[in-house]
Amino acid sequence: SPALVAAHHPKSPIAEEFRAVRTALLFSIGGKSHRVIQITSPIPGDGKSTLCANVAVTLAQSGKSVVVLDGDFRRPTQHKLFGLKMETGLASIVDGKVELPDAIQETSIENLSVIACGPRPENPSELLTSPQFEEVLSILRDRYDYVFVDTPPILAVTDPCIVAPRVDGVLLVTNTGYDATSWREGSVAVIDPTDAL
Repeated sequence: SPALVAAHHPKSPIAEEFRAVRTALLFSIGGKSHRVIQITSPIPGDGKSTLCANVAVTLAQSGKSVVVLDGDFRRPTQHKLFGLKMETGLASIVDGKVELPDAIQETSIENLSVIACGPRPENPSELLTSPQFEEVLSILRDRYDYVFVDTPPILAVTDPCIVAPRVDGVLLVTNTGYDATSWREGSVAVIDPTDAL
């Protein structure tokens, strides 16, 4: 997708903004074990999925192994951003229809993998509360340097609140007057999952 500015135009000012978010993220975790990061926003349209994908790209470009997990069962986006298939994914794994390795898709960006949403389930909240979901996070934590979990907006549905206690940190993206030429108009904060609830 053209929205992957960090991949297509790495020397652009917008790509530099995403690298600034990456630096802020790394600084905020200070070398701690915050490796599973949930990304959400208050409302739809704040740009959380685009930011998630681009920050993942910048981390992968820096040599870190990264996987993006599309936990937005309501409006999945990551497969579109990376031009991948959605036939199997997180929903398929949690439902027990496929094994985790079979759902991991490599991207054209070195060190970066994606697990799509998979078939959109009728019971998103129930899937996210299942032990299988926690097991997926545990396995990915051991396998990758960073795991990004893209979840729905926090004020729209309960899904992000279900995921928050299972991750190491929450990246909250807010839109305070988005300007297509810069991400400085918005705000990004990394908070402790317990503070997010």
